[in-house]
Amino acid sequence: MFKDFALSGYLCKTTVTKVIGPVLHYISGYGDLYDYWRFESPLPPNAVKYWAVELGSALGMLSFKHSVYFLPMQRIMYSCQTFEEKWTRHYIHNNGVIYRDLKMENVVLDERAHVKLIDFGLAKWLKRGERTKTICGTLHYMAPETLTGLGYSHSADWWSLGVLLHTLVCGTYPFQVTDERKVKHFVGYRPPLILTFDLQQLLLKLLRFNPLCRLTDFFQYQNEPYFSNVSFQALLTGTLSPADEILNYQQSKLPVRKEMKDQSVAEEECIEDYMEEYATFMHQVQIDGVASGSA
Repeated sequence: MFKDFALSGYLCKTTVTKVIGPVLHYISGYGDLYDYWRFESPLPPNAVKYWAVELGSALGMLSFKHSVYFLPMQRIMYSCQTFEEKWTRHYIHNNGVIYRDLKMENVVLDERAHVKLIDFGLAKWLKRGERTKTICGTLHYMAPETLTGLGYSHSADWWSLGVLLHTLVCGTYPFQVTDERKVKHFVGYRPPLILTFDLQQLLLKLLRFNPLCRLTDFFQYQNEPYFSNVSFQALLTGTLSPADEILNYQQSKLPVRKEMKDQSVAEEECIEDYMEEYATFMHQVQIDGVASGSA
């Protein structure tokens, strides 16, 4: 059974008002990805890579014909035996779902730091090859074609994934936009040179202005060199955890933090010694002044 990277739940109807509403599973863990990124940046590079795997997998899952994220919201058990057979069955269906609001605020991390997509209020069924023209989403994450009025498809979600990954590793959005006109007139994306070459290439493929040239296929996505040292099977079955990378990263930073703390304490002691010496000097000046005045 593969990990479910979207938050599942149930539809319930009240007995008095007959109102139907969703009841979602409680997720305890690291909170949403935005808050974690805001308070814990810089993030562990391998954890970011694992999240990239899981988010790409989540977008692929949304193309599954019998999606678990809409009625009925149940987890899917697979009868296929091999990893390849399971994912082939999982991804090549022609019918699917377009999410349309992928952003850090809509990604929560469970107790093992695996991702869960939430808030499917803007999602809709969309067959492969079809387009939708509804303008919706979050401006910084919206693909340029969503605002042209000519329609867009699932490729818009992969653009949003590129924006999210760039923001996670760089700390800023790849495009600074304040209104819709700027989104429609993006001139191109240049990845920062401080990133690894493989990550630069992945971001370039996700943030292609032309949706027809954009990386939108999960099988191509998982074969990117950036993921060459990651076991997709281990991540997608839950045997590999981003939380382990977070712990390792934090432990690797402990000697540095201790050194910085020791340096800070030493600086404070120097300041205290200086202030004490200065106070003694000023006191002696006052004594000498009084003595010379008396003379």
